[in-house]
Amino acid sequence: MLEHFSDLVNSGLDNHLQVVVGFVDFSKAFDTLTHKILLEDFKKLGIRGKINDWFKSYLEERQYVVKIGDVFSSKNAVRRGVPQGSVFGPKLYVCYVNDIKQ
Repeated sequence: MLEHFSDLVNSGLDNHLQVVVGFVDFSKAFDTLTHKILLEDFKKLGIRGKINDWFKSYLEERQYVVKIGDVFSSKNAVRRGVPQGSVFGPKLYVCYVNDIKQ
């Protein structure tokens, strides 16, 4: 795939064409998710009541600590994003971006 992409770019340049390439980095995409908006999206999808409350506690009742060397920071609330490495993470993100207007 990368070789094919490289061939296309080089071919365009060899033929004196303008080559424009856009790259999008999704590596931090899950960190941008706003809990409040996601929970509102759930309500639009019919996820209300106790299930919505469960998701709220799953997302909002999390904390993190930073360790540098042997020194630990104080606990801080996680205000954005989904738990990394979780089964729900990708599904929650899809629900979140599914509502974005095109």
